[in-house]
Amino acid sequence: MARCRLVVLVLLFLTLPAAQAAGGQLFARPSIAVANADECPGLRLNEFLADPRSDWNGDHALNSGDQWIEIYNNGASGCTLSGWQLAGIGAATRSFAIPEGTYIPAGGFLVYYGSETGIELSPAGGEVWLRPPSGPADGYSYTTNKPDWSWSRLEGGTWTNVDQCPPSPQRANCTGSTMTPAPSLTPCPTPTPLATASPTLTATATATATATATPTAVEAAASTETPLPGGGNASSIFLPRVEY
Repeated sequence: MARCRLVVLVLLFLTLPAAQAAGGQLFARPSIAVANADECPGLRLNEFLADPRSDWNGDHALNSGDQWIEIYNNGASGCTLSGWQLAGIGAATRSFAIPEGTYIPAGGFLVYYGSETGIELSPAGGEVWLRPPSGPADGYSYTTNKPDWSWSRLEGGTWTNVDQCPPSPQRANCTGSTMTPAPSLTPCPTPTPLATASPTLTATATATATATATPTAVEAAASTETPLPGGGNASSIFLPRVEY
């Protein structure tokens, strides 16, 4: 067993110089197939904001560093951006070389802020460019825009700054220039006035006269005659007793 291991080590030692001389690797590492810069026809400018009024880059400062430019890969494969440049033309012309080895996948986005690129876009208008190492550049000449609002590229290639397309870094822009209007508000029905309550008459107690007691005859008047001695009659009259 020890002799077999020794033979394997000798063979590796003998073959290693030959492999290095041929420029090869004895143990190859897996690699990712990435298109070269010249083979990225789907790369394009996609959106930019020239007049920021918010802290877009999150550095707790509001300045030209919050301006941003977005790149979109509309191709079917990922690309490296080695040799590509961003440029802004306005009061001054400045360019930014995208770092070597920067990779963008198919359907991916890259956003570069002014604090990274040093590019200062003019809010009054200017030009933005994406330049490949060779071949035609992709650019757009813009005019003034409302504050904190971006210019967005539609799928057809045209640019817009309509209200229906708010700034959307790292996300897809609106998909068309014709936007569905918001539904109109339906007016509320006019309320029916409440019926006015009729006043209710309150019966006032009327004083009723107390009936005067009518005398009740307890005994009827009667008269009797009593014979007197020596002749004659004496009459007695009994008056009735009245109770009230």
